[in-house]
Amino acid sequence: MSFLFGQPGGSQLYFARSMAPFLAILSAWGAAALVPPDRANRRVAAALLGSALLGGAIMTALVVAGPERPPSVIRMSRRDVALALVQPYLAAVLVIVGLGLALVLLRRRYAALRGISAALVVALVLGLGLTRLIPLVRGPLDHVRTTGGLAYVIGNGSQGRPIAPGGVEAARWLRDHSDPDDVVATNTHCRDVVDGRCGNLHFWVAAYTERRILVEGWGYTPSANRVRGDEPPSQRPFWRPDVLAENDRAFTEPTRANLDRLRDRYGVRWLFVDDRYDRPAPELDDVARLRFRAGNAAVYQVP
Repeated sequence: MSFLFGQPGGSQLYFARSMAPFLAILSAWGAAALVPPDRANRRVAAALLGSALLGGAIMTALVVAGPERPPSVIRMSRRDVALALVQPYLAAVLVIVGLGLALVLLRRRYAALRGISAALVVALVLGLGLTRLIPLVRGPLDHVRTTGGLAYVIGNGSQGRPIAPGGVEAARWLRDHSDPDDVVATNTHCRDVVDGRCGNLHFWVAAYTERRILVEGWGYTPSANRVRGDEPPSQRPFWRPDVLAENDRAFTEPTRANLDRLRDRYGVRWLFVDDRYDRPAPELDDVARLRFRAGNAAVYQVP
């Protein structure tokens, strides 16, 4: 069902990923069951590996020959969407069918192909997924940054922003030194920036502080999905620009009046700062009390 239906934020894919270990075990078991016990030798293993590499080469050629980015379905008709979904796989299906027919004909002449033809086709299909390894082979340090056991894909231009150095320590300090009902304001909202638009899936401050954030990320919410526009839901603007402006003004124009407004109107008691991209004005130290700093993260208390 995860591959038949979509959610605007792509959250169904997280459930699909949880099946990967079990599917890998079942795939290995099924592929092994296709090879007769008396044919399980190094030559057959080499043939299966070659078939998988062939599948990877075919899909790599399709990726290289295809567009750099998928077309935007927002401006497409249903017919164009259907064609865009079918075209990338049509050539691969034709190759697989052609290989299957060739094996049916060749195994009559070559006895070595008898009993393993189905396994060769399955290996080819499995090899189509090898293209996922291309970024890792091409430049692992440039494309993947590992943080806390999770891989964040980064690249040139619109790169993902991992957790700030010192961010977890600062967030945990705030959790341990604040009341569960306290509200926090932060100056960081974008997980990435794509074509000048904020990627609104930024939640690590709320996750590690375990506190309510006035405005951090706003993706995956009903309000964000109700906003209409050409942008995908993960890049749509916040539906309360006045609240966002008051939140950010406490960092860009830190005055006593701006902080009092956050405290009295929204109940904000703490400020969480990530100074990597939106460094606050130096006057913040004059109107708020610095309580903790680690790396690029800092915690201020609103007086």
